[in-house]
Amino acid sequence: PEPNAAYPLLWEALVGHDASIHGHLRVSPKEALRNLVVHFGLGSSENSGPACIVLMDELDQLVTTKQDVVYNFFNWPNLPGSKLIVLAVANTHDLPERTLNAKVRSRLGMVRINFAPYTKHQLVEIVNTRLNRAREGALNMRAVIKPDAILYAATRVGGVSGDARRVLDICRRTIERVRSKEREAAISDIMQVISLTQNTPTAGYISQCSYHEKTMLAAALMEMRWTGVEEFTWGKLRSRHLGLLHQLNTHDDAPRRTPNEEQLTSVLDALVSAGMLSVESGAAANRKPLLDRKVVMTVEKQEVKRVLVETNQRWHAVLGVDV
Repeated sequence: PEPNAAYPLLWEALVGHDASIHGHLRVSPKEALRNLVVHFGLGSSENSGPACIVLMDELDQLVTTKQDVVYNFFNWPNLPGSKLIVLAVANTHDLPERTLNAKVRSRLGMVRINFAPYTKHQLVEIVNTRLNRAREGALNMRAVIKPDAILYAATRVGGVSGDARRVLDICRRTIERVRSKEREAAISDIMQVISLTQNTPTAGYISQCSYHEKTMLAAALMEMRWTGVEEFTWGKLRSRHLGLLHQLNTHDDAPRRTPNEEQLTSVLDALVSAGMLSVESGAAANRKPLLDRKVVMTVEKQEVKRVLVETNQRWHAVLGVDV
C-alpha cells in the first residue's frame, strides 16, 4: 500500500469499524482524508469521544516527496479539540533533521526516546531465554551450546548491528552443525558458522556493489517489508530507490546527482545479470511497460540485509533490526 493508505485505516478506527470481522470499508484515501480533516479540524469542537492514540511504526516508509501524509498526521494533534496523540517510530533518531522538511518538523513534539541497539549482554539474555523456553517440559535435555560460545556470538553481532535475529540465527546454525556429534557447541563452532555466512558468493558480490546497486537492494528489502509480499513492480522499486536516495543524501559518500531513467535501468540490469533480482519475462510480460513488470529478489533476503548492515552502519539505520 501507498503511505496515503493510512487515512482509511485511521478513519476505520475512529468510526469503530472492525476490519477483522467486516473487512475494510470501501473508502478511498481521498475520501478518508476529507473525513479526517472535518473530524479533527472543523468538527473538533463537537468531538466528544475518547482520545485516539496512533502508533506510526516505520515512519521512514511514510515519507514521500511531498511529505503530505506525515504532515497531516503530525498537524492534527496540534488542532484544538482533536484528541489525537501520535507516537512515531523510526529507524534513526535524527530522521526529522535528515529527511523531514521544516513545515513537518514544526509540527513535531519535543519528546524523543532513543532505543539503542541490543548490547552483547542483552543478546546473551535473549539467547538464554530462547534456550530455557525450549527446555520447558523436556526431561533430561542436555546442554547444546556453551555459555562462552553464546557470549562470543553476542559480542560479534553486538559490535556490528545489535541484531537479535542475527545472533539467534548464528547459534541455531551452530547447534545444528554439532548435533550429530552429541556435544555442546563451542566458540570454534561459532567462528566456523560466522566464517561460512560471511564468505558466500552473495556476500562477496554485495560487498563489491556500487552505491546505487546497494541502494536498490535495500529499496527492494524495504518494499517487501512494507507490502508484505515477495514481488513488486519495477515502478514501485524505482520510486522506493529514489526516496531512499533522498533519505541518504546527507552522507558524505552519497552521490549528489539523482540518476536518470537510463542509469536506474542499468543498475537494475546489473543486479539481474548477477542473479540478485529477476524481472518478469515472456510474451505477456514483454507487452507490458517496464514500470509494470514484476521484480523479485532471487537470493535470501536475510543474507542481503546482513551483508549490507555489515558493510556500512547506514544500512542498519535504514533497514532496522528486522526485514
